[in-house]
Amino acid sequence: VGLFGHSRGGAVALLAAAHPELADVPVRALVTWAAIARVDRWSDEEKEAWRRDGSLPVVNSRTGQVLPLGIDLLRDVETHRTELDLAAAARRRRAPWLIVHGSDDTSVGAEEGERLAAAASDPKELLLVEGADHTFGAKQPWVGPTPQLIAAMNATQTWFRRHLRPPSGA
Repeated sequence: VGLFGHSRGGAVALLAAAHPELADVPVRALVTWAAIARVDRWSDEEKEAWRRDGSLPVVNSRTGQVLPLGIDLLRDVETHRTELDLAAAARRRRAPWLIVHGSDDTSVGAEEGERLAAAASDPKELLLVEGADHTFGAKQPWVGPTPQLIAAMNATQTWFRRHLRPPSGA
């Protein structure tokens, strides 16, 4: 099994890879794109308003869509702080991990990819894609891949091919 996740989905894939005892089959490779380095991403002021209003409106910077986050999310993050510690998960996971991040990502800055790589145990590799934003240049509506997206996709495919090959003699 190889796991892949983007942004917050990258955090979910990392957390899953850090708990091999929960899987029926071992995770043999992990790739994250623009993964967040911490789950608790809100200021004290935002949390106060969230508790007061029961939800926190979040604007998608690419689409302009307003997405309300329910109060249960905040409670979950605060209750399970230890289990959601991504630096600890980065140290604990054993599957080879390719951390792909855009150098120009304004949604999840490249420093978050660097932070994950610094916390991670080996084997791991950090690939900073020069000039790439959070979506590696992909836009809605789809008009085709960008050079940055192609670079991320090629690196991902190479990583999975390298680490998901069947053992010799199988």
